[in-house]
Amino acid sequence: MNIQQKCMVLCTMYNTENDVEMFQIMVDNKYRAIWEVDNLLGVTEYVYEDTSNDKHYFLRGYYIGDVIPESNKYVLHNFLNITVFVYLVEDNVYQIIKFTINPGK
Repeated sequence: MNIQQKCMVLCTMYNTENDVEMFQIMVDNKYRAIWEVDNLLGVTEYVYEDTSNDKHYFLRGYYIGDVIPESNKYVLHNFLNITVFVYLVEDNVYQIIKFTINPGK
């Protein structure tokens, strides 16, 4: 617990043409993947920058992909930045207080 890790491969899979078609339908319909850690939902954090005040918005889970408008190509979010924020309750006892998932670029 409380050990920082970077660039860790969680799984590898290969997709068929049917899988690709299904992903395109899911992206078009704004499907999200919902993850949990110790019964706490992961969120994607968005910051709306305003000249007077920055506002933070949270979305449960993350969108599984996007369409690039210029090329009309689909992008699957298969690289994620996962951050688990913890609070030290006592020696070697942690409580998860926030869990964010942000698609990598």
